[in-house]
Amino acid sequence: MTPDSGLPTGGAPALPPEDSYYQAPSPEETLHYETWMATAVARIWKIIWAMGACGAVILMLWRGWTWGAGWLLGTAVSALNFRWLKQLADSLGSSTAAKPRKAVFLGLRYVFLGGGAYVILKYSAISLPAALSGLFVSVAAVILEILFELAYARNGTVHH
Repeated sequence: MTPDSGLPTGGAPALPPEDSYYQAPSPEETLHYETWMATAVARIWKIIWAMGACGAVILMLWRGWTWGAGWLLGTAVSALNFRWLKQLADSLGSSTAAKPRKAVFLGLRYVFLGGGAYVILKYSAISLPAALSGLFVSVAAVILEILFELAYARNGTVHH
């Protein structure tokens, strides 16, 4: 580094100073955060399936089997998308080589979703509005988990 500018010389990246404010988490902290995240994800899965089942029963009683089936189909696709996004997030920090086939599939999943919606609309009795509403189940489950953490983690009643 040049003394007056603070810029690295020779194109090499500057290393953080020894008294840097960042410290890598200890193994105990890492284990705590991994356990906390695994518990939160498990709760999200439970919320997804509970909302899917309850919504299907309510819609089946209220609007008929086509709406209940549409909701279940949307919930299943939503859960599958949540699984794919979780796998993507898990792979971001891994040291394994990236698989181009997976990247293409992740990019095309919305094309598959649109094709499925077209088939439902054109050739099936399943309710498209119910299926499209079911697609938001995983989003609602994540929001409920955030609210759960805000409500219970603050006072220390949730043990991860």
